[in-house]
Amino acid sequence: MVVRRQISHIPEIEITVKGLQILDNETICLWPQSTNRLYQRPILLLAASEANAVNDHQAAVRVKS
Repeated sequence: MVVRRQISHIPEIEITVKGLQILDNETICLWPQSTNRLYQRPILLLAASEANAVNDHQAAVRVKS
């Protein structure tokens, strides 16, 4: 999957390739497709119900086929 990230107060956009894994608890794991060991840990996106309980930050996730 191609991931596009833009932080609201920064004009730059980052586009990367990630593997997608959805866990049983609806947590989404984005796996970087990198040969660099520093960038091989998954990025975890909590299920909406858990994310709201953890913090006030908002993220938009769009999946296009």
